[in-house]
Amino acid sequence: MDIGIIDISTKYLAKLQVGKNGKVFILNETGEIIAYNPYTQKIDDPVKQQQMVKEELSKLITQIPKYDKNDSQKITGYDFKLTSIMNSPNELYKAAFEKSGLMQAGKNDEGKPGTIEIKLPELKQFRFNFKGMNYICSFSPFPADSVFKWVVGIVIPENDFMEITKKNTFIIIFVSLVTLLLSFLIGLLISNSITHELNALADETEKIREFDLDNPVRIDSRLVEIHQMGESFYNMEIGLRSFSKYVPSEIVRFLIQSGQEAELGGENRVLSVCFSDIADFTTISESLTPNRLVTDLGDYLSEMSSIVLRNGGTIDKYIGDAIMAFWNAPMDCADHAFQACKSAIESHKRLEELRGTRWKEEQKPLFKARFGINTGELVVGNMGSDRRMN
Repeated sequence: MDIGIIDISTKYLAKLQVGKNGKVFILNETGEIIAYNPYTQKIDDPVKQQQMVKEELSKLITQIPKYDKNDSQKITGYDFKLTSIMNSPNELYKAAFEKSGLMQAGKNDEGKPGTIEIKLPELKQFRFNFKGMNYICSFSPFPADSVFKWVVGIVIPENDFMEITKKNTFIIIFVSLVTLLLSFLIGLLISNSITHELNALADETEKIREFDLDNPVRIDSRLVEIHQMGESFYNMEIGLRSFSKYVPSEIVRFLIQSGQEAELGGENRVLSVCFSDIADFTTISESLTPNRLVTDLGDYLSEMSSIVLRNGGTIDKYIGDAIMAFWNAPMDCADHAFQACKSAIESHKRLEELRGTRWKEEQKPLFKARFGINTGELVVGNMGSDRRMN
């Protein structure tokens, strides 16, 4: 049976599906191309495509004319010579053969170097790079019992095997980067949220240290620990705010800011002390109910206390309708005597205003106050027991 080499290429090798883009070619023992999977670019017209393939494959055969022995110009016939793989128009197949290491110098009929001789006892596989792309190549001999000493070559782009792996690797890297970015953004948001809440707690701590308790803020957080801390700070501010109504706020502020614990004992200092009370308070109180007396007396004490505090005084205690206040303790006050007198004068003026306006309109008792001021050396400090001091 005789089979044309073009038929082998077009009807058999061209139909082999080796991977996605694999190509097959066959060489004889002298390195000549018997057939190969056409490498021509595909076009839509099948007739034109077949013609282009045949034109490409026709390059595998070289016609050598035979001349008459008696007439050198007369051609009597033709011999046909196959193209060597080293002269192949297909650069990929040529590069694969060069990288295989199978090329051995043979000899022509005169015993001189000429053709290529291939000796391949078993399968040979390797990788190589061609024009920036990696390929996997194998050369396999025909079966030993075959009359042909041919070699089958296969060239497959590495991406045919690695494309899915590379694609999956790219997807994994992309998903990992997206996950990392989302984790970073979520962590940043959580961190900013926690930082904002911790900064709010720090602000409240500073307000407590400064004894600024006018506007306590309740910090609400989804984090249980921060929420509990926020509630503790809020309750502390409320408690200190209430506590400051029983104890002079200046003393509490001084103790908090100094970081010192109150201890028994005192020191000699020159202070200005003021005692004030309401004239005829006993008679006025007998005409009022207890609740009315507490309300009206509270109004009076609030007005008088605000003047003392505005002028740098410390209210030590309320004794019924009397107020005891002093200057130059616990905070230094160089003009303490002047401030004490100034407070007494301003208190008189304020009482005159209240008697002529609001107290008169509201039919409240028209309180009149008396003041006693003295400046001298005193022992200033804490007296009492280790559990309760004054």
